[in-house]
Amino acid sequence: MIFVRAIAKRVALFLSPSCVISKLELPRVLNSDDTVLTHEAKELKSFFRRAVYIFRHAVVMSDCKCPVSPPSSVRGMTKLDRSAFKVSMDVPGLPVPVKSISDFNKKFKASLCKITKLKPIVLLPESDELHKTHRLFLLDPNLYKTLNDFSSRQQEMLKEIGVDIKSFRLYPLELGYDNWNVTEIMEAVLPEGTSNISGFSTIGHIAHLNLKQEVLKYKHLIGQVVMDKNTMVKTVVNKLTMIDNTFRNFQMELLAGEENYITRVKENGLTFEFDFSKVYWNPRLGTEHMRIVDSLGREDILYDVFAGVGPFSVPAAKKGVIVLANDLNSHSYESLQKNVKLNKIKGSIGCYNLDGREFIKTVVKDHMCKTWNECVENETKRNIVFTMNLPALAVEFLDSFVGLLADVKDHDFIDSEWVTMPKVYCYSFSKSDNPNKDVTDRVVAVLGSGILHDLNIRRVRNVAPNKDMLCATFTLNRDILLDQQHQVLHEGPPAKQMKMEEAAV
Repeated sequence: MIFVRAIAKRVALFLSPSCVISKLELPRVLNSDDTVLTHEAKELKSFFRRAVYIFRHAVVMSDCKCPVSPPSSVRGMTKLDRSAFKVSMDVPGLPVPVKSISDFNKKFKASLCKITKLKPIVLLPESDELHKTHRLFLLDPNLYKTLNDFSSRQQEMLKEIGVDIKSFRLYPLELGYDNWNVTEIMEAVLPEGTSNISGFSTIGHIAHLNLKQEVLKYKHLIGQVVMDKNTMVKTVVNKLTMIDNTFRNFQMELLAGEENYITRVKENGLTFEFDFSKVYWNPRLGTEHMRIVDSLGREDILYDVFAGVGPFSVPAAKKGVIVLANDLNSHSYESLQKNVKLNKIKGSIGCYNLDGREFIKTVVKDHMCKTWNECVENETKRNIVFTMNLPALAVEFLDSFVGLLADVKDHDFIDSEWVTMPKVYCYSFSKSDNPNKDVTDRVVAVLGSGILHDLNIRRVRNVAPNKDMLCATFTLNRDILLDQQHQVLHEGPPAKQMKMEEAAV
C-alpha cells in the first residue's frame, strides 16, 4: 500500500502544470504510411503514450526514494554545504557467486536497493573469504531486515542458484549529498510545512523557477541544488515580476550557474533560439502550437499577429503554409528571423516588427484583399487563419477587424463564392468563476453578437490557481469587416520607428 501511494503521489506531481516532466516533448505521431494523422487521433495517442511514460517514471522514481532522510542538522540551511549531508546506515546484503549473478539479477531485481548514485552490487572486503568468488548484492532495507523476511519461494530460488541465505549480512554504508534527489533535499532543508520545490520549467540549458515568498530566503541554495541534480541545466533563474503585457517578458534573477540566457530548445521537431531574458517562451504550449499548425493545409495562409519567436509561424511555414508573422518586441522579431533561417524554411514567410493593430490594418489588410481578388480571378479558394497569442490583451485587439475593409473600393469580392472568411484563434486569460462566459462576453463586447453562432471557447491550460488560459475561436464575417458605422477607433501606442523586413526564404 505504501508503494502504491508513492506511485500515486509521483503521478499527481508529474501531471501538475509546473512539473518539468509534464511538458516533455513527445515524438510526432505518424501512421504506417508516414502520413500525419488527424489532430484528434494524435492527441489520443499522445495521451496514452504520456500516461505510460509518466507511470513508468513514477515507478522508477518511487523505487529510487532513499530509505533514509538527510540529517536533521541541515534544516534551515541557506548556503549549500554538501559535506553536511552525511548519514551512516546498515544495508542488508547477500553474497552471490559470480557465476550466479545473472540469475540473481533476473529473479531478485525488484528486491535490490535502489538509491540514487548507488550501485546495488559491491566488492566484498579482501579479508572476507568470499572476496574472490562472490559479489555482495545490496537489498532494499524496507523489504529485508532479517532472514525471516525472505519468503519460502524466495529461499527456494536462492538455493537453486547457489546462494547461501545464511550468508545474509548488514553492510555499513555512508550516504551523502549525491544520494538524494531535489525533492528529498528540499524536504530536509526547508522549514516543515513549506511548499516543496517539486517542479520547474527547463528552457534549453536554463531552469526557470517561480519561487514563493516563503522560500526566497533559500533561493540560492535551491538554485544550486536544481543545477546539481540536473546535468543539462547550466543556469537557474527565478521570476521576479509579472509578464510585461507589451513585450511579454519578465525580469529575472540569477540563482545559480552562468549568466547565459541565449538558449536553444526543440519543439515539435524544430529548433528555436532566443534570449530567454528578452522574449516570451512557454515550454508548456507545444501541444497547443501543434494543434493549430496541424489544422492548416499547404494552401492556407496564416497571419500570426503576436508571433513571438515563431512557435506557430515557423512550423507552419516549414509545412508550406504562407505566413505573415509579426511581433512588437524587436528581440522577438530578430529571433523570429533567425529561427526561419535556422530551420531552413523553404516556404514563403514575411516577418514584421509592428504594433498588432498596425500589422492588421496595413500589412494584413493589403495581403488579404490581394489574396481574395486572386481567388476570384482564378476561381480557387484559400483558407485564412489568424493566431493572436497575447492572452493578457489579445481580445482588445479584435477591434482592428471591425470595419477593416469598409474603405476598400470595389469590395464586391467579399461576397464571392470563392472567398472563405478568416478563422481567428484569440487567446485570453480569465480569473472568473465562469471563464467561458467571461471570455465570451469580452469578445462579444468588441465584435458584437453577430459571431455568437460561430464562437467557441476552449480551455487551453491552467496558468495559476483561479487563472485559466482559454482560446476563443470564431470566423470573421462581412458584417464585422464592413461595419463602417460601428468601426472602433483606436490610436494604439505612440508612433515608433520600427524596422520592417520581409524575409522570403
